[in-house]
Amino acid sequence: MHGSTKPIRNRSFGAFVLITVYSPWFQINQDAAQSVGRHRNMQRFKTLFIFLGAVVLLHPCESLAQTKANSGYVSGTQDVLSCIVLADGRTANRLLFQLSVTSDDAESPFHLASQDCFATYIFEDGVPVEGHGACDGISVEGDMWWLSLQVGDDGLIHWRMTGGTGRFTNLQTSGTTQLVAEWDDGKFVGRFEGTYE
Repeated sequence: MHGSTKPIRNRSFGAFVLITVYSPWFQINQDAAQSVGRHRNMQRFKTLFIFLGAVVLLHPCESLAQTKANSGYVSGTQDVLSCIVLADGRTANRLLFQLSVTSDDAESPFHLASQDCFATYIFEDGVPVEGHGACDGISVEGDMWWLSLQVGDDGLIHWRMTGGTGRFTNLQTSGTTQLVAEWDDGKFVGRFEGTYE
C-alpha cells in the first residue's frame, strides 16, 4: 500500500514541465480566428492532453479504494436471554453473542478484535429460520464499528457494516458467517467470508 515517493515526484515534475513548456498554447490571441491557426492549436491541445493523460495513467493513486478479502474465524459464547413462544407456535430466542475475531490476514483492521452482538432468532424444529440483530466491535487500536445482521434463506448469517469510528469511518464491509462448531456450554466457532474496502 505504500509506494515509493521518488517515481511520484518524477512524474509530477514531468507534468509540471509539460504544462510550463506548453502553457502558451492556452493563450487566446487575435490570430486564433484563422482556420490554419485553429487547426494548429487543436493539434497542440491534443498532443498536450495525450502527454498529460499518459502521466496521469502512470501516476499511482493511493486514494482509490481497493477491495480486499475479509475472512477468518469468530469464536466465543452465546447466551439465551429470553425464550418467547409466538402465536404461530414457533419460538423466538433473544440471544447475546460475545466473541473475538481472528482474521486470515494479520494486517486486517478486524484482526484480534472484540465483538458483541444482540439478535432475535425465530426457531422452527430447533433450526433458525429467521433472525435479525446488530453488533458492535472494537479493534485492538481502539476504533469501533457497527454491523447489522440477518439470518438468510441459505442458513448463513449475512452482515453489513453500518458505521464506524477512526479507520472504520469510511470503510465498507459485508459478508456471511457460517457455524463451524458449537458446544452445550454455549461456546461456538464460526467461519466468516466477505470483503472490505
